[in-house]
Amino acid sequence: MGHFTIDLPDNRHGDVRWGKVRKLQFPFLWLTRKNRDEKMGYIIKVNPAVDGVSMFQLFKTKEGKWFQDPDERKQVEDKITLAIKDAIEKHEQTT
Repeated sequence: MGHFTIDLPDNRHGDVRWGKVRKLQFPFLWLTRKNRDEKMGYIIKVNPAVDGVSMFQLFKTKEGKWFQDPDERKQVEDKITLAIKDAIEKHEQTT
């Protein structure tokens, strides 16, 4: 788990916490399934809030695709989540 801050458009900043996320497996199923699907999960607290929303969750697959839910159903599409994604990628490239 890690922590860093990012700068966002419109004089906003985000407090980012990240770590590995994987699906919950029951103890008796671990013998049958060896493929563990891990993603990087990011929880971003934006200050000041955007349209009343101050917390965002983003997930990045090993292939580099970004989603707003861990089941990969909702892709990153709106303006603020795209700005968050770009700021996180920029921070990861510089470190």
